[in-house]
Amino acid sequence: MTVTAAQSPFEILARYERLSLAHASGTQERFEAPGLWRGIGYRAGGYLFVSAIEEINELLAVPTLTPVPGTKPWLLGVANVRGNLMPVVDMARFLF
Repeated sequence: MTVTAAQSPFEILARYERLSLAHASGTQERFEAPGLWRGIGYRAGGYLFVSAIEEINELLAVPTLTPVPGTKPWLLGVANVRGNLMPVVDMARFLF
């Protein structure tokens, strides 16, 4: 398989999906087979990361933030997500 520099990571993953679905047996048991790893890729700054799907609780659009005075610059604030206060962190600033 040839990958060109012009292809984005998303385009590469979409091609992998198309190729794998072309060979899929169609059985749900195979999809949920033990040992099959599932994850999600994301970017923080110029770095690319991947996390196991079990580590991800939810993906949301950035909610309304309430700043927290006196905190580090990477803590963007807290958000009310269905009644729970959640910290919102700028991962690029936190890590780099």
